[in-house]
Amino acid sequence: MIDAPKLLSALAIGAGATLCIDAWNLFLARAFGVRSLDYCLLGRWVAHLPRGVVRHRAIAAAEPRRGECALGWVAHYGIGASLSLALVLWIAPTWLAHPTLTMAVAYGVATVVFPFFVLQ
Repeated sequence: MIDAPKLLSALAIGAGATLCIDAWNLFLARAFGVRSLDYCLLGRWVAHLPRGVVRHRAIAAAEPRRGECALGWVAHYGIGASLSLALVLWIAPTWLAHPTLTMAVAYGVATVVFPFFVLQ
């Protein structure tokens, strides 16, 4: 079982890491015109899951769902928090007590690249 301080630390790390990715994406958009992912489309995908629809030919062409943008942002940060929980609970349970930059960067890169293979 996870104790409250460890849980809160993991959630804060996940939110902070997700915020860093969002800040980087904002920088890329403003400095170089690089478009980021549209989290409204993530929300649309999540909103279609209860209907049993997992795959779409083009999520942008799928039927829009009410509240999809808010749902997408909540899902985005929820995924970040969940991934940090996975790190702290299963992948590297001692990492919070003895954090290393190597593990943080390796896990961060893996969890940023992973969605491209799953959802893109």
